[in-house]
Amino acid sequence: MADLAHAGGRPADPRPELGSASGRGENRPAPSLVNKTKESTRPRPDLRLRHDDVGRGFLYLPLVSEGCVTPEPCTGPRSTSRLSRRAVRQLKGAAIKAVNIGQPLRTFVTFTVRLEDRGAFLSGARVLGKEMKRTINALNEWLRRRGLGLLVYVWAAENVRDENPHVHMLTSYRVPRSEFDAFARHLEALWGWGFAKIERVKKPESAGRYLMKALGYTMKGSTHDQGSVVGNRYGIAREIMPKYETLDVFECPRAADALRMLQAEMTEGIEELAPGLWLTHFGLSFAAGTGLDLVADVIDRLGEAVHTSD
Repeated sequence: MADLAHAGGRPADPRPELGSASGRGENRPAPSLVNKTKESTRPRPDLRLRHDDVGRGFLYLPLVSEGCVTPEPCTGPRSTSRLSRRAVRQLKGAAIKAVNIGQPLRTFVTFTVRLEDRGAFLSGARVLGKEMKRTINALNEWLRRRGLGLLVYVWAAENVRDENPHVHMLTSYRVPRSEFDAFARHLEALWGWGFAKIERVKKPESAGRYLMKALGYTMKGSTHDQGSVVGNRYGIAREIMPKYETLDVFECPRAADALRMLQAEMTEGIEELAPGLWLTHFGLSFAAGTGLDLVADVIDRLGEAVHTSD
């Protein structure tokens, strides 16, 4: 997978940013090219494309399920121990989309829970996600009364060492530096469970990575002691929720092999396959707005080229 933040432009080489996975050989295919973690109950397509509206492309090989296994029913409060890879993609994509729609996430807020109230959150009697929803609703009402638009935001919760529940939030609302202390006190009053610390994001286009760094998230999906959180672990404003399109690509059984072959022969970090479509060592990268039909056509032609050469 490769992210592309700027529509229509050549994406930067992702290798310095993402690094290489431990133990991966140079000629092994990127997991985003053929990812056998999905299942399909429909007749088996050769490849499946997924494309979001912030310019990221995903290509994987679906599996056919031999039978559905009913999962065990959930009992008690639902909790998670870390952000999923999907959650990270959503949060980063939302930060990119905020820039694209002209409302970059420029203010970073950390809500902490005071020591005497932590027990309620650790036991599940209180839930961070519900309290964030209430706080954001109150803040939106405060903005509405002042003739300002709704808050654009993303937030993610963590519970360091399972004893320090808190929430990191990125928002588009720009707080003048002279008002930091006053606005922090206002947020603390709305939050009601402790303290609020405000920081300015110097580079809003990097806000998604800023949040991941605060959470200690690494590319392998491991975490730096994010801890157990009951209920929703993250939230995204509706205006910047990334939207996805999916397309099955049939009759190109050799396309994945062709893409792997091209990867192995690449002399640079990026190779342009078609206008707005690039191949990188980490998979396909699409310019925002690139239609999936165009991508499917390119892949079909790659598969045909391999067939002809045989």
